[in-house]
Amino acid sequence: MKGGRNPGFTLIELLVVIAIIAILAGLILPVLARAREAARRTSCAANLSQMAKAMYMYADQPGNGGYFPTSSATGDPFASSDPIADVNLLYRGYIQDVRAFSCPSKPVAGAALMEILPVANGKLQDAGAKMKLANIGYAYDPGHSINSAVTAVAADKKGAAGSTMSDNHGENQGGNVLIGAGTVEFRDSPKNRMGKGADGTDLIDNDIYSLQGEQGDFTRDLDGVIRTGGAAGGS
Repeated sequence: MKGGRNPGFTLIELLVVIAIIAILAGLILPVLARAREAARRTSCAANLSQMAKAMYMYADQPGNGGYFPTSSATGDPFASSDPIADVNLLYRGYIQDVRAFSCPSKPVAGAALMEILPVANGKLQDAGAKMKLANIGYAYDPGHSINSAVTAVAADKKGAAGSTMSDNHGENQGGNVLIGAGTVEFRDSPKNRMGKGADGTDLIDNDIYSLQGEQGDFTRDLDGVIRTGGAAGGS
């Protein structure tokens, strides 16, 4: 029709539409990212919960005395010097899927997971091939038993040097912590409040990744220090 208007978009209209889409995407994408991270945190908590069930089954076996896994040559849970190898004792006998050892928010490389060997007759197959820190997204504190209901037993492993918490879920954002009773809680600080002592004072482990805490005189089976290295080290 003569003098009719071209039904197509003008350049200005097209730019306005693109700008609106960009603004909406900028608003929606962070929300989606937070939702995905919340789902990953939940999956991570499920991994630690699965580890808790496995630890209880291990503790219930004859000869383990109610204690959670230890790879100590003497079987003494307080003599363990390799907490990550202790966790290895759960693989296949109690935990079938190796992916349970990987935090979904900061996954362990598939090749590193495949390096984990199952135990044979309750023993590590090869000391040289035992689980190492690079094979797992969590850390552990040996020396606990089924009676350690309020202490930290395992958690997202500590972040890089300078971090106060795990960075599995973002730098110093916090992490999931497994309490001996079998509950898993997401903590945004390394503190673990453990209730009241016999004298009515608060029992607080100020830093589950370090021996330096408000209650520095905890006995070995109550200190709740998440260990990624030697039994006396916190990082």
